Amino acid sequence: MSRQAFQVAWYRFRSTLGARWAGYLALVLLLGFVGGLALGSVAAARRTQSAFPAYLASTSPSDLTVLAGLYGQGSGGGYDPALVRRIAHLPHVRRVESYGLMDAAVLAQNGTVEFDAMGIPGSIDGEYFSQDRPSITAGRMANPARADEVVADARGTPATVHVGQVIPFAFFTNAQESSPDVGRPGLKPYLRINVRVVGKAEYSREVVEDDIDTGLNGGVLFTPALTRRLLRCCTFGSDSAIQLSGGNRDVAATEASIEQLLPRGFPVEFYVTSLTTAKAERAIRPESIALAVFGGIAGLAALLIAGQLIGRQLRLGSGDLSTLRALGAGPAMTVGDGLPGLLGAVLAGSLLAAVVAVLLSPIAPLGSVRAVYPHPGVAVDWTVLIVGVGALTGVLSLLAVVLAYRGAPHRAVPRGRRTPGPGAAVVRTAAALGPPPPVVEGLRLAVDP
Repeated sequence: MSRQAFQVAWYRFRSTLGARWAGYLALVLLLGFVGGLALGSVAAARRTQSAFPAYLASTSPSDLTVLAGLYGQGSGGGYDPALVRRIAHLPHVRRVESYGLMDAAVLAQNGTVEFDAMGIPGSIDGEYFSQDRPSITAGRMANPARADEVVADARGTPATVHVGQVIPFAFFTNAQESSPDVGRPGLKPYLRINVRVVGKAEYSREVVEDDIDTGLNGGVLFTPALTRRLLRCCTFGSDSAIQLSGGNRDVAATEASIEQLLPRGFPVEFYVTSLTTAKAERAIRPESIALAVFGGIAGLAALLIAGQLIGRQLRLGSGDLSTLRALGAGPAMTVGDGLPGLLGAVLAGSLLAAVVAVLLSPIAPLGSVRAVYPHPGVAVDWTVLIVGVGALTGVLSLLAVVLAYRGAPHRAVPRGRRTPGPGAAVVRTAAALGPPPPVVEGLRLAVDP
């Protein structure tokens, strides 16, 4: 566009703004809210799909967990510190922390066993406190140096268990658990202790559950201060959680090395964290796909309706184009008439859509991860915003230019130069017969469009 054409277009914009501002405002608001809903939905889909890996990374997750101790197998005890040390010195192993499976029972008020809680986990050296940390949903995390504090599994305990509640526990030795007298009123436990529930937590394995993971971590988590007192007597099994220097790349090699360390006949049980991530992402994918599809539909609706508004605005000014051409305006001037306002409205509406998308971001992520997501609130997805604003601005600006070009007067073939249609001879013959002028014009409109 030449400088003169630009000056004419700018002058026309200023002189017609009072009559056209409502149309420009409608275009801005339409793009802002409908386009913003589209961009916000796509951003929410991306945030929802990536929510579980982001949450898992915040827990200092292990890459591999192995059953490293079992009463009656290997060393005979439920925890084998020598085996754990050998695992810790394997290639690729960066960190190992363990938890024990306790021979525990909940006591009634009269001191009898109310129900068996065998298998409840107790941290040995920091597992679940500094590694594979659970997400606290109520209260606080237990103090690892206090034996009388626990956190309850928010999913694996009855709803009647609440923060601040004191629960009497009894711990039995492995020999007692193996005897036929277990559960009888006369059996004296190795240790009785009242523990206070100071918080409720969710574990990463339980955030997206299936039948295998349900109740995986049991009712409560005992602290290292209590678990270490009971390692030699009241722990029937233990798991070691391993962080690898190469992450998932080293899982297969480490599994093979650990199998060589395990005693003959010892059960081989591995839990790979990446499988949990894959399962969670598969479970979340339908929600993210639904959000993305909704965003795509909203984006198409924004483009279609905005295109209609642009066409309407150009048609409103089409009556002035013939006058401009008669005054000497060239094709660039007639095409540019009305474009400054429309292009400005498209740009402003696209930027407003980005703002709306950011304001909608706190609704994501959706699904079960939302309760434990470590970074809630406003989020800016620059990829979606840049691509989305660019697409809205580019497509609608191009559409406005194309529509303006198609409606420009210089594209209309002058009537004197048009090739006579097949009905022209009929009209001339009828006119030669001398009918009234309205008849001739009506015949011309009918057969010679």
